[in-house]
Amino acid sequence: HLKGEFRNFKDQVDYHDDIREQWFQFKTASYENYVRSYLELNIEGVKFENRPNVDTKKSKIDFNGKVFRLVANSAAGSVSDETVFEFEQYGDVVMAEYEGGSIKQGHIMGRVEGNNLLLLYHCMTVENELKAGEATAAISFDNIGMMKLKMNWKWLNGKGESGVSEYIETDD
Repeated sequence: HLKGEFRNFKDQVDYHDDIREQWFQFKTASYENYVRSYLELNIEGVKFENRPNVDTKKSKIDFNGKVFRLVANSAAGSVSDETVFEFEQYGDVVMAEYEGGSIKQGHIMGRVEGNNLLLLYHCMTVENELKAGEATAAISFDNIGMMKLKMNWKWLNGKGESGVSEYIETDD
């Protein structure tokens, strides 16, 4: 009976910490491989196979190679000033990886719309808590040209808390 096999698998994953960790690593790697296989990169940016409605024109705002750190965060936020965000950009598509502080590993996928960055994110905390959220970040620049982000965010799991955080581009 197939239903019993899935129940047994879930029980084994829940009961054994080492198996649970391996399952989450496998699951994360599988999601990442799926996304990578869906996107084909070429030297002009991102080419989306079978996705004719995706705009691949270069945005006026460039996140490629930018590194950000936290300036301020609401109480329900998970990142700290130890968390480092490293961005890439292909056309309007913005991606980032982040880690440090209470974040073991995190990923961002979003798009630039005017002076805003619309994004979805997920992360694994050092306590092995899997979290996911969505945000809109207002993009601005300081007096020396460093990019700033003021982000209104909301967790999509857990208690669904929301807040505001601010980030600044660094030379790190």
